[in-house]
Amino acid sequence: MNLTPLRPHTPPPARPRPAGPTGRLTREHRLERLTRLQMTLAEAHADAELRERERVAQLLHDQVGGLIVRLRLAFGEWRQGAGAPVGADPGLAQVTELLGELSRTVRSLTFALAPPDWHGDLPTALEAVAAELGLLGPLAIHVDGGAMGAPGTAEIPAAHRAVACRVVRELCLNVQKHASASRVEIEPKVDGGWLSVRVRDDGRGFPTGRGETDAHAHGLGLSGARAQLQALGGALVLRSEPGRGTCATLLIPLDPA
Repeated sequence: MNLTPLRPHTPPPARPRPAGPTGRLTREHRLERLTRLQMTLAEAHADAELRERERVAQLLHDQVGGLIVRLRLAFGEWRQGAGAPVGADPGLAQVTELLGELSRTVRSLTFALAPPDWHGDLPTALEAVAAELGLLGPLAIHVDGGAMGAPGTAEIPAAHRAVACRVVRELCLNVQKHASASRVEIEPKVDGGWLSVRVRDDGRGFPTGRGETDAHAHGLGLSGARAQLQALGGALVLRSEPGRGTCATLLIPLDPA
């Protein structure tokens, strides 16, 4: 029988941490490594989301879109065989209208998920956003991509470009719905390792100083846009003044160093 008294467990002594400048350098090095790891994970997540959007868009276009085409053809053949003109039957007219609306909805969803024009450079992709939104109303949207053509400007990764386009599209839709604006200026540029895109309108604006509460009060549901940017380590900055429009600037880091 072991009669040795039990000793309380004592943890091993902690390794002394370096103090002074050496300790600060070690902490800064670890923080830098964690920042790089976070950026790598965020970019991988954004790339995966982009590929999934493209996959779903392809399924919608090929399978759902194909079924709608076959359904419309079959309906047309049945109508001709039955001698049933659409204009003479309100029920047939409604079915024809609903089929057309379904086809337009699928095309719209396919474009929203993975617009084919977003595969070019950022100014071209933003021009595609402007062209798409220009068809929805009288709002004039102008893209100034001159700064992106400066020598040495970093290429924007596809995932970052897609997030920037989605956020700009959301901002412009909010302007169309709530700002009573006649014009929107979009200006992308790269500076100091950051991509920034400024979206400025000439609408009614709102009081500053109360942050996103005011944005929501004016119908600017920006939480989704902020979440997409924060996933990449970015941010959305809003400045506004009653009667003088709103300026929203999205920021995305391109290089954590």
